[in-house]
Amino acid sequence: MYSKLKVLLLLAEFPFWRAARHLSYSAQLGVEDGLRATGVRCVTITSPWLPRALGLFRKHTFDQVWVVARLDVFDETSIGRIAELAPVRLAMLADSLEYSPEEYFLSPTLKSRRVEKRLEVMTHVLACDEKDVETIYERHGIPALWWPQAVPERFISDDVPSPTRDAAVFYGASYGLRREWLRHPDLKGILVHPRSPESGTIYPLLFNALHLPLTRPFHFLAPVRERAVTAYLSQLRRLRERSFAGWLKALQTGRAVVNLPHLVKTYAGRVVEGMAAGRPVISWEIPGRPQNKALFENEREILLFSTDDLSQLVSQLTRLLSDRHLSHQIVVNARKKLRYLHTSEIRARQILCWVINGRMPNYWS
Repeated sequence: MYSKLKVLLLLAEFPFWRAARHLSYSAQLGVEDGLRATGVRCVTITSPWLPRALGLFRKHTFDQVWVVARLDVFDETSIGRIAELAPVRLAMLADSLEYSPEEYFLSPTLKSRRVEKRLEVMTHVLACDEKDVETIYERHGIPALWWPQAVPERFISDDVPSPTRDAAVFYGASYGLRREWLRHPDLKGILVHPRSPESGTIYPLLFNALHLPLTRPFHFLAPVRERAVTAYLSQLRRLRERSFAGWLKALQTGRAVVNLPHLVKTYAGRVVEGMAAGRPVISWEIPGRPQNKALFENEREILLFSTDDLSQLVSQLTRLLSDRHLSHQIVVNARKKLRYLHTSEIRARQILCWVINGRMPNYWS
């Protein structure tokens, strides 16, 4: 459908695994998967290669540039130059634009993410927080669309192994309310917080080694060779895919996957990824985000609990762990919804259709 379209895909990436592991495959290289499934001619560059790698494209013209995830990771020189590369520049925001004073206290680095300045060069914006869509248009006059997460179809499991833990699992950083709840005696025995699944594997070492040349001073002096970028991307994809497969297997160790409250006001990747792994998902109900809540039907495809109500989380966990029929039905229903509406391939088509034809996507039916 889009075989004549040429897209330059700029992906946020970190040179060290400690920071890089927080980037979801679904919202990073999964975007590349989706674009290529549409037939788009996609050229991918990650942020550690910028701005020098843009010199490879002096003789190239693109129809669109997609800048994916943390905009503050991209240097200002590169952001400024993309206007020369394509008439359409699309930013896919992975963070909310605004946070409360309490949230800034929990994560002071949020204040230093100079995102809105970088939006000035964009022609289209995808916001992960539905409330930011109107804000972006009012402040910048840029067409904006809400962007809920999706997962590549090939990672959606039908043949799911039995859990190895008789409890639900939560994988993620422990801070604020999360830390309090994970230590609470009412959750003991029904919710576990294991180490990151890549801990003890060789993948973090291989990832750091892959990026080590990009962190050396001489890297900034040597010319960029297209062959070197191609070889790097081949290894990066392999590492990211294997790490993601390990992540999904880790989610399968529990009887359910829990999504505890977090700073960004949209479902975290672990929601759709838990569903893809074949486990029922219990998530906090994000306040004031009705479109997000409507993505999955409560009690049918997901179980929800209020942000500040630990007893409700305990109740939902107890129900799910004791009722195998309920657990099975939620898994089946959620998997069907994923394949029908929330794959990376579907999401890429929806975004392209919106950018090119102005057609609003339907994420709900």
